[in-house]
Amino acid sequence: MKKGSTMAGRWGRFIREMVPLFPSQLGIFATFAVCHWVLSRFFFYLQVPALELGLGGLATVAFVILLRVYDEVKDHRTDPVNFPNRPLVKGTVSLRDLKLLMVALNTLVLAANLPFVGKGPLFAVILLLLFGGGTYRWFFAEAWIRPRLTAAFLTHHPVVALQQFYVLSFFWFPGQADAPGAAGVPPGAVAYLAAVALGFTQWELGRKIRGTREETAYITYSKLYGPRPVTVVVRGLGILSQGLAFWSLGSAAWTPLVLLPWLLPACLWAHLLLKCLPFLKKPLKAPPIREGVERLMIGTLAASAASVVLSIWL
Repeated sequence: MKKGSTMAGRWGRFIREMVPLFPSQLGIFATFAVCHWVLSRFFFYLQVPALELGLGGLATVAFVILLRVYDEVKDHRTDPVNFPNRPLVKGTVSLRDLKLLMVALNTLVLAANLPFVGKGPLFAVILLLLFGGGTYRWFFAEAWIRPRLTAAFLTHHPVVALQQFYVLSFFWFPGQADAPGAAGVPPGAVAYLAAVALGFTQWELGRKIRGTREETAYITYSKLYGPRPVTVVVRGLGILSQGLAFWSLGSAAWTPLVLLPWLLPACLWAHLLLKCLPFLKKPLKAPPIREGVERLMIGTLAASAASVVLSIWL
Protein backbone atom coordinates (compact mmCIF):
# COMPACT_ATOMS: atom_id res chain seq x y z
CA MET A 1 0.00 0.00 0.00
CA LYS A 2 1.32 3.42 -0.94
CA LYS A 3 2.49 5.53 1.97
CA GLY A 4 0.61 8.75 2.47
CA SER A 5 -2.39 7.64 0.39
CA THR A 6 -5.83 8.50 1.73
CA MET A 7 -8.59 5.99 2.23
CA ALA A 8 -10.75 7.81 -0.34
CA GLY A 9 -7.89 7.57 -2.82
CA ARG A 10 -7.54 3.83 -2.18
CA TRP A 11 -11.29 3.38 -2.59
CA GLY A 12 -11.06 5.22 -5.90
CA ARG A 13 -8.22 3.05 -7.16
CA PHE A 14 -10.09 -0.10 -6.18
CA ILE A 15 -13.27 1.00 -7.95
CA ARG A 16 -11.41 2.15 -11.07
CA GLU A 17 -9.67 -1.20 -11.29
CA MET A 18 -12.57 -3.53 -10.50
CA VAL A 19 -15.61 -1.54 -11.73
CA PRO A 20 -14.24 1.12 -14.12
CA LEU A 21 -16.42 4.04 -15.15
CA PHE A 22 -16.34 2.82 -18.75
CA PRO A 23 -17.63 0.36 -19.67
CA SER A 24 -18.74 -1.14 -16.34
CA GLN A 25 -20.43 1.69 -14.43
CA LEU A 26 -21.93 3.29 -17.52
CA GLY A 27 -23.13 -0.13 -18.67
CA ILE A 28 -24.76 -0.84 -15.31
CA PHE A 29 -26.46 2.57 -15.29
CA ALA A 30 -27.59 2.09 -18.90
CA THR A 31 -29.07 -1.31 -18.07
CA PHE A 32 -31.24 0.19 -15.35
CA ALA A 33 -32.13 3.23 -17.46
CA VAL A 34 -33.10 1.25 -20.57
CA CYS A 35 -35.15 -1.28 -18.58
CA HIS A 36 -36.94 1.56 -16.81
CA TRP A 37 -37.47 3.36 -20.13
CA VAL A 38 -38.87 0.27 -21.86
CA LEU A 39 -41.30 -0.45 -19.03
CA SER A 40 -42.47 3.16 -18.83
CA ARG A 41 -42.92 3.50 -22.60
CA PHE A 42 -44.36 0.16 -23.68
CA PHE A 43 -46.13 -1.25 -20.62
CA PHE A 44 -47.04 1.42 -18.05
CA TYR A 45 -47.27 4.44 -20.39
CA LEU A 46 -45.60 6.99 -18.12
CA GLN A 47 -43.18 9.84 -18.48
CA VAL A 48 -39.80 9.07 -16.95
CA PRO A 49 -38.93 11.51 -14.12
CA ALA A 50 -35.26 12.43 -14.38
CA LEU A 51 -34.80 12.25 -10.58
CA GLU A 52 -36.25 8.76 -10.45
CA LEU A 53 -34.03 7.58 -13.28
CA GLY A 54 -30.92 9.20 -11.80
CA LEU A 55 -31.38 7.94 -8.24
CA GLY A 56 -32.35 4.45 -9.35
CA GLY A 57 -29.36 4.25 -11.66
CA LEU A 58 -27.02 5.55 -8.96
CA ALA A 59 -28.32 3.01 -6.45
CA THR A 60 -27.89 0.19 -8.98
CA VAL A 61 -24.29 1.15 -9.78
CA ALA A 62 -23.43 1.49 -6.09
CA PHE A 63 -25.00 -1.88 -5.32
CA VAL A 64 -23.01 -3.67 -8.02
CA ILE A 65 -19.81 -2.08 -6.69
CA LEU A 66 -20.86 -3.28 -3.22
CA LEU A 67 -21.18 -6.85 -4.51
CA ARG A 68 -17.67 -6.57 -5.97
CA VAL A 69 -16.36 -5.42 -2.58
CA TYR A 70 -18.12 -8.34 -0.90
CA ASP A 71 -16.43 -10.77 -3.30
CA GLU A 72 -13.01 -9.20 -2.71
CA VAL A 73 -13.32 -9.58 1.06
CA LYS A 74 -14.91 -13.03 0.94
CA ASP A 75 -12.12 -14.42 -1.23
CA HIS A 76 -9.15 -12.65 0.36
CA ARG A 77 -7.72 -15.96 1.57
CA THR A 78 -7.95 -17.78 -1.77
CA ASP A 79 -7.22 -14.91 -4.17
CA PRO A 80 -3.42 -14.99 -3.59
CA VAL A 81 -3.49 -18.38 -5.34
CA ASN A 82 -6.34 -17.97 -7.86
CA PHE A 83 -6.20 -14.22 -8.62
CA PRO A 84 -2.88 -12.74 -7.45
CA ASN A 85 -3.48 -9.46 -9.27
CA ARG A 86 -6.58 -8.49 -7.30
CA PRO A 87 -6.33 -5.11 -5.49
CA LEU A 88 -6.48 -6.52 -1.97
CA VAL A 89 -3.78 -9.08 -2.72
CA LYS A 90 -1.53 -6.44 -4.32
CA GLY A 91 -2.00 -4.05 -1.41
CA THR A 92 -3.90 -1.39 -3.36
CA VAL A 93 -6.42 -1.40 -0.50
CA SER A 94 -6.54 -2.94 2.95
CA LEU A 95 -9.18 -5.21 4.41
CA ARG A 96 -10.20 -2.37 6.73
CA ASP A 97 -10.59 -0.03 3.75
CA LEU A 98 -12.97 -2.43 2.06
CA LYS A 99 -15.04 -3.06 5.16
CA LEU A 100 -15.53 0.69 5.59
CA LEU A 101 -16.35 0.97 1.89
CA MET A 102 -19.09 -1.62 2.46
CA VAL A 103 -20.65 0.67 5.07
CA ALA A 104 -20.39 3.69 2.77
CA LEU A 105 -21.96 1.88 -0.20
CA ASN A 106 -24.80 0.39 1.85
CA THR A 107 -25.52 3.89 3.14
CA LEU A 108 -25.40 5.38 -0.37
CA VAL A 109 -27.75 2.77 -1.83
CA LEU A 110 -30.25 3.31 0.97
CA ALA A 111 -29.95 7.11 0.88
CA ALA A 112 -30.57 7.19 -2.88
CA ASN A 113 -33.94 5.56 -2.26
CA LEU A 114 -35.08 7.71 0.67
CA PRO A 115 -37.10 9.97 -1.68
CA PHE A 116 -39.26 6.89 -2.30
CA VAL A 117 -40.35 6.44 1.33
CA GLY A 118 -43.62 4.52 1.41
CA LYS A 119 -43.16 3.40 -2.19
CA GLY A 120 -41.94 0.25 -3.89
CA PRO A 121 -38.30 1.16 -4.61
CA LEU A 122 -37.39 1.67 -0.95
CA PHE A 123 -38.85 -1.69 0.08
CA ALA A 124 -37.27 -3.41 -2.92
CA VAL A 125 -33.84 -1.95 -2.24
CA ILE A 126 -33.99 -3.07 1.38
CA LEU A 127 -34.66 -6.62 0.14
CA LEU A 128 -31.75 -6.21 -2.26
CA LEU A 129 -29.38 -5.04 0.49
CA LEU A 130 -30.45 -7.85 2.81
CA PHE A 131 -29.87 -10.43 0.09
CA GLY A 132 -26.52 -8.87 -0.78
CA GLY A 133 -25.53 -9.08 2.88
CA GLY A 134 -26.56 -12.73 2.82
CA THR A 135 -24.19 -13.42 -0.07
CA TYR A 136 -21.38 -11.76 1.91
CA ARG A 137 -22.06 -14.14 4.78
CA TRP A 138 -22.49 -17.12 2.42
CA PHE A 139 -26.01 -17.33 3.89
CA PHE A 140 -24.33 -18.64 7.04
CA ALA A 141 -23.38 -21.88 5.28
CA GLU A 142 -19.91 -21.06 3.95
CA ALA A 143 -18.44 -24.47 4.73
CA TRP A 144 -21.06 -26.12 2.53
CA ILE A 145 -21.46 -23.51 -0.23
CA ARG A 146 -17.88 -22.34 -0.87
CA PRO A 147 -16.48 -25.62 -2.24
CA ARG A 148 -19.58 -26.20 -4.38
CA LEU A 149 -19.69 -23.89 -7.40
CA THR A 150 -23.22 -24.92 -8.36
CA ALA A 151 -24.47 -24.25 -4.83
CA ALA A 152 -22.80 -20.84 -4.91
CA PHE A 153 -24.50 -20.07 -8.22
CA LEU A 154 -27.94 -21.17 -7.00
CA THR A 155 -27.69 -19.20 -3.75
CA HIS A 156 -25.98 -16.05 -5.06
CA HIS A 157 -27.26 -15.57 -8.62
CA PRO A 158 -30.88 -14.74 -7.62
CA VAL A 159 -29.52 -11.28 -6.83
CA VAL A 160 -29.91 -10.61 -10.57
CA ALA A 161 -33.65 -11.31 -10.36
CA LEU A 162 -33.91 -9.02 -7.33
CA GLN A 163 -32.18 -6.25 -9.27
CA GLN A 164 -34.81 -6.59 -12.00
CA PHE A 165 -37.49 -6.59 -9.32
CA TYR A 166 -36.02 -3.30 -8.13
CA VAL A 167 -36.63 -1.84 -11.60
CA LEU A 168 -40.19 -3.18 -11.56
CA SER A 169 -40.79 -1.69 -8.10
CA PHE A 170 -40.83 1.80 -9.64
CA PHE A 171 -44.07 0.75 -11.34
CA TRP A 172 -45.51 -2.03 -9.18
CA PHE A 173 -45.07 -3.42 -5.68
CA PRO A 174 -47.29 -5.83 -3.72
CA GLY A 175 -49.91 -3.98 -1.73
CA GLN A 176 -49.14 -0.54 -3.19
CA ALA A 177 -52.55 0.56 -4.41
CA ASP A 178 -51.38 3.90 -5.85
CA ALA A 179 -48.60 2.40 -8.00
CA PRO A 180 -48.89 2.77 -11.80
CA GLY A 181 -49.14 -1.00 -12.15
CA ALA A 182 -51.62 -1.53 -9.31
CA ALA A 183 -54.06 -3.11 -11.74
CA GLY A 184 -51.50 -5.77 -12.64
CA VAL A 185 -48.14 -6.28 -14.30
CA PRO A 186 -48.27 -6.91 -18.06
CA PRO A 187 -46.66 -10.26 -18.96
CA GLY A 188 -44.52 -8.46 -21.52
CA ALA A 189 -42.89 -6.36 -18.80
CA VAL A 190 -41.94 -9.47 -16.84
CA ALA A 191 -40.67 -11.12 -20.01
CA TYR A 192 -38.45 -8.18 -20.86
CA LEU A 193 -36.91 -8.00 -17.39
CA ALA A 194 -36.37 -11.78 -17.50
CA ALA A 195 -34.65 -11.43 -20.87
CA VAL A 196 -32.18 -8.91 -19.47
CA ALA A 197 -31.61 -11.05 -16.37
CA LEU A 198 -30.82 -14.07 -18.56
CA GLY A 199 -28.11 -12.00 -20.21
CA PHE A 200 -26.35 -11.79 -16.84
CA THR A 201 -26.84 -15.52 -16.37
CA GLN A 202 -25.10 -16.15 -19.68
CA TRP A 203 -22.27 -13.88 -18.59
CA GLU A 204 -21.87 -15.62 -15.25
CA LEU A 205 -21.71 -19.07 -16.84
CA GLY A 206 -19.65 -17.93 -19.83
CA ARG A 207 -16.86 -16.42 -17.76
CA LYS A 208 -16.20 -19.81 -16.17
CA ILE A 209 -15.87 -21.89 -19.32
CA ARG A 210 -12.37 -23.01 -20.28
CA GLY A 211 -10.93 -25.41 -22.78
CA THR A 212 -9.56 -28.75 -21.64
CA ARG A 213 -6.01 -27.41 -22.06
CA GLU A 214 -6.77 -24.27 -20.06
CA GLU A 215 -8.20 -25.77 -16.86
CA THR A 216 -6.29 -25.25 -13.61
CA ALA A 217 -6.99 -26.01 -9.97
CA TYR A 218 -9.62 -23.22 -10.09
CA ILE A 219 -13.11 -24.72 -10.32
CA THR A 220 -15.10 -23.77 -13.42
CA TYR A 221 -18.43 -24.91 -14.80
CA SER A 222 -16.64 -26.52 -17.73
CA LYS A 223 -14.47 -28.49 -15.31
CA LEU A 224 -17.53 -29.73 -13.43
CA TYR A 225 -19.87 -30.48 -16.30
CA GLY A 226 -17.70 -30.48 -19.41
CA PRO A 227 -17.07 -27.60 -21.82
CA ARG A 228 -19.56 -28.75 -24.45
CA PRO A 229 -22.70 -29.01 -22.24
CA VAL A 230 -22.06 -25.68 -20.52
CA THR A 231 -21.43 -23.92 -23.84
CA VAL A 232 -24.68 -25.36 -25.23
CA VAL A 233 -26.54 -24.10 -22.14
CA VAL A 234 -25.11 -20.60 -22.59
CA ARG A 235 -26.12 -20.56 -26.26
CA GLY A 236 -29.58 -21.87 -25.36
CA LEU A 237 -30.02 -19.14 -22.78
CA GLY A 238 -29.10 -16.68 -25.53
CA ILE A 239 -31.95 -17.94 -27.69
CA LEU A 240 -34.37 -17.76 -24.75
CA SER A 241 -33.22 -14.28 -23.77
CA GLN A 242 -33.52 -12.85 -27.27
CA GLY A 243 -36.83 -14.61 -27.83
CA LEU A 244 -38.32 -13.18 -24.65
CA ALA A 245 -37.10 -9.67 -25.43
CA PHE A 246 -38.37 -9.79 -29.02
CA TRP A 247 -41.74 -11.20 -27.96
CA SER A 248 -42.02 -8.67 -25.15
CA LEU A 249 -41.54 -5.60 -27.33
CA GLY A 250 -43.38 -7.19 -30.22
CA SER A 251 -46.46 -7.72 -28.06
CA ALA A 252 -46.38 -4.04 -27.08
CA ALA A 253 -45.39 -2.41 -30.37
CA TRP A 254 -45.83 -4.77 -33.29
CA THR A 255 -44.54 -2.66 -36.15
CA PRO A 256 -41.64 -3.75 -38.38
CA LEU A 257 -39.75 -0.47 -37.99
CA VAL A 258 -39.84 -0.56 -34.18
CA LEU A 259 -38.55 -4.14 -34.22
CA LEU A 260 -35.96 -3.54 -36.94
CA PRO A 261 -33.14 -2.74 -34.42
CA TRP A 262 -33.34 -6.34 -33.18
CA LEU A 263 -31.37 -7.41 -36.21
CA LEU A 264 -28.30 -6.18 -34.30
CA PRO A 265 -28.51 -8.59 -31.33
CA ALA A 266 -29.59 -11.37 -33.71
CA CYS A 267 -26.38 -10.86 -35.72
CA LEU A 268 -24.29 -10.70 -32.53
CA TRP A 269 -25.85 -13.95 -31.31
CA ALA A 270 -25.12 -15.64 -34.65
CA HIS A 271 -21.54 -14.36 -34.59
CA LEU A 272 -20.97 -15.82 -31.12
CA LEU A 273 -22.50 -19.10 -32.22
CA LEU A 274 -20.05 -19.32 -35.12
CA LYS A 275 -17.21 -18.68 -32.67
CA CYS A 276 -18.44 -21.50 -30.44
CA LEU A 277 -18.99 -24.17 -33.12
CA PRO A 278 -15.29 -25.12 -33.51
CA PHE A 279 -15.00 -25.27 -29.70
CA LEU A 280 -17.96 -27.64 -29.52
CA LYS A 281 -16.19 -29.95 -31.95
CA LYS A 282 -12.77 -29.73 -30.31
CA PRO A 283 -12.93 -28.08 -26.86
CA LEU A 284 -9.25 -27.49 -26.28
CA LYS A 285 -9.24 -23.68 -26.06
CA ALA A 286 -12.35 -21.68 -25.27
CA PRO A 287 -13.42 -18.79 -27.51
CA PRO A 288 -14.04 -15.40 -25.89
CA ILE A 289 -17.53 -16.35 -24.70
CA ARG A 290 -17.73 -13.78 -21.92
CA GLU A 291 -16.75 -10.95 -24.27
CA GLY A 292 -19.25 -12.18 -26.86
CA VAL A 293 -22.03 -12.24 -24.26
CA GLU A 294 -21.10 -8.73 -23.17
CA ARG A 295 -21.40 -7.50 -26.77
CA LEU A 296 -24.74 -9.29 -27.05
CA MET A 297 -26.00 -7.61 -23.87
CA ILE A 298 -24.90 -4.21 -25.17
CA GLY A 299 -26.59 -4.94 -28.49
CA THR A 300 -29.80 -5.91 -26.69
CA LEU A 301 -29.83 -2.66 -24.72
CA ALA A 302 -29.05 -0.64 -27.86
CA ALA A 303 -31.87 -2.36 -29.75
CA SER A 304 -34.26 -1.73 -26.85
CA ALA A 305 -33.36 1.96 -26.70
CA ALA A 306 -33.68 2.29 -30.48
CA SER A 307 -37.11 0.64 -30.36
CA VAL A 308 -38.27 3.14 -27.76
CA VAL A 309 -36.97 6.09 -29.80
CA LEU A 310 -38.62 4.79 -32.98
CA SER A 311 -41.91 4.25 -31.15
CA ILE A 312 -41.82 7.88 -30.04
CA TRP A 313 -41.11 9.17 -33.55
CA LEU A 314 -43.76 7.07 -35.26
